[in-house]
Parts: sequence; C-alpha cells; structure tokens
Amino acid sequence: LHDALPICLIPIVFLILSLVVGFIFRKKIEQASMNSSVSSYKKMGLMVETIENVENIKSTGAGFKILNNWNKLTHDAIDDDIEIRHYSDMSTYFTVFFQQLSYIFIVAYGAFLIADNGSITMGALIAMTILSGRVLQPISQLPNHFVQWGKSKLAVKDLNNIYKLPSDNDD
Repeated sequence: LHDALPICLIPIVFLILSLVVGFIFRKKIEQASMNSSVSSYKKMGLMVETIENVENIKSTGAGFKILNNWNKLTHDAIDDDIEIRHYSDMSTYFTVFFQQLSYIFIVAYGAFLIADNGSITMGALIAMTILSGRVLQPISQLPNHFVQWGKSKLAVKDLNNIYKLPSDNDD
C-alpha cells in the first residue's frame, strides 16, 4: 500500500495543474466576454439610432458612414468572439494534455511497480487509470463553464444597472 500512494498522487497533481490553468484563463475569458458584450451593445445602439433617424440619414447621405460604423462594430464583435474561443480552446488543450500526461505517468509508474516488486496488480493499475480519467475528464469542461460564467456575470451586472435606474413613475 505504501508504494501505491505515490501513484494516487499523480492524478491529484495533474488535477491541481488543470485547475490552475483553468483559473489563469478564466480572467482572460471574462475580459473578452465583457468586450464582446460591449461590442454587441454598441451594434444594437447603432441599429436603434439608425432606424429612428432613417429620414435624416437618407437626406444627408450619411448611409455610408453608418454602414462603415456597422462594419467596424461587427468586426470588433467577431474579433472578441475569436479571442474568447482562442482562450477557451487553449485552456481546454492544456487540460486535456495534462489528463493524457497523467494517464501516461500512471501507466508507466504502475508498470514499474508491477514489474519491480508486484506491490500492485494489473487489475489495480487498470482501475487507477479508469478512475483518474473519470476524475480529470470533468476538469476539461471548465473553460466552457468559464465562458458561460463570464457572460452570466455580465448579464447580472447589466440587469442590476437597469434596476438602479429611476422609474418613469416615481410618484
């Protein structure tokens, strides 16, 4: 049992490494989500202003300026979404990489323990690899949850700002 203890520490170490990677990318994902939402709000504001002032825009010939602004805001929103995807993918790749490294180290060290002194059996090694996969697999989904967390956090903040506004009929 004392030889099997270090093999149990391998998935724990990689679990901690995966969590650290997830939390490092969390802040970047939240910032990119906030930028994406701001770009989306700007697009919505431009659309509303354009619809409300369509006669003035047509009469002054400002349609191309509005279209250029729309295209710029659209490209900004796309760039922000690409940045979110980039950080999310990088975090997922690192986490899956750590999961695979953990599996390799468990099999290698387990094979050494089996061949060296037989302190564990082949069945115990198979069980440990299966269990380590089950422990580390949900961690690879953390980046997707961080994206949703960032968007949810921003939505709650926006709702709170709306509720803080004075109502139309204060009296």
